[in-house]
Amino acid sequence: MKSSTIRALDPCLVCGDKAIGFNFGVLSCMACKAFFRRNAVKLGTYDFICPKDGDCSITHTYRRLCNCCRLAKCFRVGMQKDLILTEAAKEARRQTVAQNRQKREQASKTKCLDLVCMNIFNKIS
Repeated sequence: MKSSTIRALDPCLVCGDKAIGFNFGVLSCMACKAFFRRNAVKLGTYDFICPKDGDCSITHTYRRLCNCCRLAKCFRVGMQKDLILTEAAKEARRQTVAQNRQKREQASKTKCLDLVCMNIFNKIS
């Protein structure tokens, strides 16, 4: 079994749902990835208050009930705020991806052209 397949079958370390991969340093599901990205940056500017004194169970079913405990669990399992990309870093990544995509397309066209030329040459010979 490939490691990516194993990862896909593992549970999210935050809520136990099906993980999609490593996000911010931790195996997590899409919902917890998005939650952490949106809320970790709010620390210090937004008050996260737990209705049960910080003792909420964070599971797939109840993960939306307490943002305070969910964010605390994200940090407790090892999610790293410094891995959240800034807008400038996101734009730089998009540009790199676009450049790489363009290079791959160009290489593919060149390879295809080489094969066509080789076939023509072989027919002539």
